[in-house]
Amino acid sequence: MAGQDAGGALSSKCKWTARENGRQLAADLLRKAALLPFTKDYTVVPVPFLKNEPTDNSANVMLPQDVIGLLK
Repeated sequence: MAGQDAGGALSSKCKWTARENGRQLAADLLRKAALLPFTKDYTVVPVPFLKNEPTDNSANVMLPQDVIGLLK
């Protein structure tokens, strides 16, 4: 878990390899977060952090340029 507030929790994973499937990573994050006892009262938002574009057109993927843009 990367963070949580009153209504939600952010579940993330960093992958620096090429050709990652964003939807599959998000589903894996949701599955793992569901195993944590403290997430039952939260809406879990999966956000894979990837070095390269995912192989699919998945939402909630953060790329390096997205992070840099948020820091500016």
